[in-house]
Amino acid sequence: MPDAFETPGFSSSRSSTTSGDPPSHLAPLLASLTLHSIVSLASRFRYKDRPEEGKQDHECNLIQPPKYGSFNLLYTVDFVDGVKWLVRIPSPGEKGRFEPSRARSLRSEVYTMTFLRHNTSIPIPEIYGFDETTDNEIGVPYVLMEFVDGFSVDELWFDDTGPTPLDIRRIRILETLAQAMSELSKFQFDKIGSLRFESNSRLLNPTTIGELNVPDEAADLEDMKNGVDRGPHFRKIGPFDSSYSYFEALLSMQKTPQDQFTIGLHQLLRMMIRCLPPSITAEQTDRESFVFAHPDLDVQNVLVSEDGTLAGLIDWDNVHTVPRCIGYSRYPSWITRDWDPNKYGYGKSGCRAENSPEELEYFREIYARHMTSVLSETFDYSTKSHLFEAVWIAASSPICLDHIVQKIFLSLSLKDREGEPLYLYDTAVDLAEDELEEDIESSVVNGFQEFFSIGS
Repeated sequence: MPDAFETPGFSSSRSSTTSGDPPSHLAPLLASLTLHSIVSLASRFRYKDRPEEGKQDHECNLIQPPKYGSFNLLYTVDFVDGVKWLVRIPSPGEKGRFEPSRARSLRSEVYTMTFLRHNTSIPIPEIYGFDETTDNEIGVPYVLMEFVDGFSVDELWFDDTGPTPLDIRRIRILETLAQAMSELSKFQFDKIGSLRFESNSRLLNPTTIGELNVPDEAADLEDMKNGVDRGPHFRKIGPFDSSYSYFEALLSMQKTPQDQFTIGLHQLLRMMIRCLPPSITAEQTDRESFVFAHPDLDVQNVLVSEDGTLAGLIDWDNVHTVPRCIGYSRYPSWITRDWDPNKYGYGKSGCRAENSPEELEYFREIYARHMTSVLSETFDYSTKSHLFEAVWIAASSPICLDHIVQKIFLSLSLKDREGEPLYLYDTAVDLAEDELEEDIESSVVNGFQEFFSIGS
């Protein structure tokens, strides 16, 4: 899901990669790895059908330094014939342990990527091998995958120096991405969760839906408060058979607020969750069904050519089925930034380049128009997906909840029965103290229902 640990401006999320000083929780992992063992691992898979060529492993170049994020360590292996692979090593959890739930999540991710690669034309990196255990030559879990040539969107979105005009490139990025995401519409499931596969099946079809791992930002914030770095925290939740239970489970991971205003904001968010559109199709209005989405469709994970044509979608960490309102037809996160005020830096000094709210609305119109043109669906989940995503982020992120709830509430311009404006502070506190008048509460709920309603 979109990541809240981000400074204002067009900076990428913490799952992105960088080459600066690694976070302290990665130090034991880096110390345990030897460059020769990583090269030998990649060579063993590359030359497994030509063992005599495996002797060339000393001619491989392991590009240094590795790139990293909070979730992964990435090594690029450059073979002597010019082929490049990526060795992705997940970050360990607390005390450097690789928890069993993370192992199951890694296996599900690898098989889901392979399943989608075989059943769509979405440019997903090929997986050459993986091990979710520590019982291997490098002593840690890993995934060996194809290196995808291309520029990340954050490299090109504001770059007007190339041969392709910037406005043309941006439109091509959005349209080719929408085209790719629309291919996920062919899959639907009866639960929200991570896919489980029969590993010995050549068909590689999902058999069940299991629990999912989600980042525990409340625990991460507690570590930051205490000045420690124990690595990313995750929580096992699900599986779920309703959208409401999924969003509620995310919100329940947050600490219970103490002051009345914040308690009221949490209750307002719960009202919003109840007003989100159900995950249904025109043919199945009696029960919900769920769909795929890229788990973090942001600038660092979308690779394109210079002219903006989609080249690859990377970083499928913790991929799982989701409600349709935040599914395959939702906007990419870099054109919804104005609905997450905690990270949106437009007009703020010292921030990187940002699009204005008017520009972002223009890009959303382009994306929604193209998505609608390639899908034959009755319900339009795209056009308001930036609002659904905002609720998703608020439910998942303690540092974003207050700002998002305030923005949505103020966008409604609600009034009481005398036509006087409803003020957020008074409404939230009255709600927390169970003193909100019934007609005002109905007005708020009706406002949320209209705000989140979708066309049919």
